[in-house]
Amino acid sequence: MGGSFGRVVRVQHRFGLETVYAHLARLNVKKGDYITSGDVVGSMGSSGRSDGAHLHYEIRVNNESKNPKQFFDVGQSLLSPSSLRSSTF
Repeated sequence: MGGSFGRVVRVQHRFGLETVYAHLARLNVKKGDYITSGDVVGSMGSSGRSDGAHLHYEIRVNNESKNPKQFFDVGQSLLSPSSLRSSTF
């Protein structure tokens, strides 16, 4: 991962779940940092192969992309473990 995604943050959650934030303008975390819910991991941007500023967001389970709708309920996030660890590329 990386390359065409430009600046990327990968957050490893429990049970093989990972969230990916790509095309960032700035990274606010470094590999190995522990983060908690509400921490800002980076700023939306247009790094890598991008047609304009936006956030590329992915949910991956065991390294396989999943539809985020499976993980969210209206107005409520189901991804709220107390401690997370970030990885950047």
